[in-house]
Amino acid sequence: MGIEYKIVCDQAAVSRFDEFIRRQPFFVSYDAEHRLYNLRVPGVSKTEDFPHGYAAIEPDGVYFCDNLTATDSAARIFRSLIDQALLHSDKITVHEP
Repeated sequence: MGIEYKIVCDQAAVSRFDEFIRRQPFFVSYDAEHRLYNLRVPGVSKTEDFPHGYAAIEPDGVYFCDNLTATDSAARIFRSLIDQALLHSDKITVHEP
């Protein structure tokens, strides 16, 4: 259980997220069955077997779940996703689904 967020952004940003996430040092793996990117900041001690967060690319944006295992690390990942969305969108909205 964690805190879920949705970053709604322009299609130009959505189309770039897969490549962006896979190039980041926090990218661990991709679960094709559930379409989830497993994300963990390197060098942060593991307190749980769960990643720091999950992301999923959706048609209108990106879903992010902070697993509450390392909140500072999850916040850094979330901020990176927001920055990427802003880079390729006129505006974004963030909400809890």
